Amino acid sequence: MRKLVGALLLSLLLTAGCSSGPPPEKVTRDFFDAMIRSDFETAAKFAGGANIKEDVLKTTEDEQSERLAKSILARITYEVGDKKVEGNKAEVSVKVTAPDLLRITSKAMSELLPMAFAMAFSENQSQEKTDALFQQYFENAINDPNAPMTTSDVKVKLEKKDGSWIVKPDDELLNALTGNMTKAFDELDNKAGKAEGAVLPLTDRAIGEPFTVPASKLNPTIGQPDLTGDIKVTVEEYEFSASIRDAFTGRGTIEPRGRFLVIYYSVANDLNVEMQPATQISDYLYITDAQGRRWKKADYTADYGGVSGSAAVAKGHRQPEEFVQPGFKNTTAVVFDLPQDATDGLALVWEHAGIRIALQ
Repeated sequence: MRKLVGALLLSLLLTAGCSSGPPPEKVTRDFFDAMIRSDFETAAKFAGGANIKEDVLKTTEDEQSERLAKSILARITYEVGDKKVEGNKAEVSVKVTAPDLLRITSKAMSELLPMAFAMAFSENQSQEKTDALFQQYFENAINDPNAPMTTSDVKVKLEKKDGSWIVKPDDELLNALTGNMTKAFDELDNKAGKAEGAVLPLTDRAIGEPFTVPASKLNPTIGQPDLTGDIKVTVEEYEFSASIRDAFTGRGTIEPRGRFLVIYYSVANDLNVEMQPATQISDYLYITDAQGRRWKKADYTADYGGVSGSAAVAKGHRQPEEFVQPGFKNTTAVVFDLPQDATDGLALVWEHAGIRIALQ
């Protein structure tokens, strides 16, 4: 979605045309008003180009992009502030409020991933139907009156050509019109790099022994602010299983290639925001043995689907994709598929938290 919508809007903004006479702030208002109406032809006159519909939006895929872009643009509000003019160049300060696509996408990922896997095993579900369903999900999420919004302060750049001011689109303006999507992804990558960069010496813990993980050792999910506080995690129990009953797609039992190892753990959230066990804990766990081999979680490998969620639900626990709100505690599961000869020296490791728990 990020590339689809971003490419569309950037293409719209980079086309060229002309206007005449009005001052920079008036051109800026006219440009934003046209974009909000999805009047791309008029918007092009203030940003320098033409033939937008014909050159950018003529394919089937682009028609879907256009619908999504129109949904985003229709929700935008703006306030024009000060202007600065120096010769043939000008800047107009604009406060832009748009749908927070990062928070919408983050929520969509957790809700649509199990659905996508279920559809993959449905004989009556075509790719076209799946794509249409996902497209409609995002449109509904964006059009929801309670959809999260984000506000950006942007300097709109203009240039005078042939006596007329035209908008000069750039990444800052594109970010504002897409809920600061590009900036936020860059910040997320930086935060992830910092969290992954420092690995602590491993401390041995026991089954049932709680341990605290500070916010600095957690990767934020998409759109999250800087994390503060901590989480308290307890590996409650574990078990081996020859199969796990699928709880979501109705296809019966899930059988491992070797044997399933199910780890049940609880997490108490004392952070400043919600957290997701699947992406902020389970994704960073691995099992190791006396030979030094490592195994990551089994979810969505082979044909296992969300096997960890199925294991958790079977015990009356929460799915790992479910967010834990601040001040609350969830118990969930993570599943590993181990070969039959993996028996000696088994341990659960979370390197970035500095934790090792022996399982034998």
